[in-house]
Amino acid sequence: WRTAMQFMGDGTVSSAMVDAGDHGDVLQLTVDAGPVMLIFDAPLDDLQIDASINLDQFDGVFMLVHHVVDAANYQFTSIGNQEMRLGRSENGDIYLLDAKKYTPSGWQTYRVVSDGTRARAYAGEGLLTHGYGPTPGAGPVGIRLNGTGSVLLDFMKVIPLRPLPS
Repeated sequence: WRTAMQFMGDGTVSSAMVDAGDHGDVLQLTVDAGPVMLIFDAPLDDLQIDASINLDQFDGVFMLVHHVVDAANYQFTSIGNQEMRLGRSENGDIYLLDAKKYTPSGWQTYRVVSDGTRARAYAGEGLLTHGYGPTPGAGPVGIRLNGTGSVLLDFMKVIPLRPLPS
């Protein structure tokens, strides 16, 4: 899987498959220093990301990123500092669309949807953040880790909501 990834940032990340009990074998990403961004998938316009993640051993901010241009320009849903945030980074400047108090515990499922000017993020079955912003250009999807420790990833699935125009 590492050969299909693009790595960005100053941090270092290691990976291993570990036994997570009821979840079976899962991917453990361990960061010594951040930030680090792992990008995969082909560029997409409108998309949905579904993931099952455990952040109990991670100290920092975890991001599901999409419409990535480079390490300073991307859309994101972040989880950390007792909140979930929805926004974008433009040349390293953060613009928030929405933020809500949120503290994850144990395994959580997340869904991020970006559809034209509308973006929303769910924790479990509930809508947590929602906002409107400029329509992003097509770009790949990934994970950004700003912190130290380990993130457990059971699955991450990216679904195009419609095909790219020809």
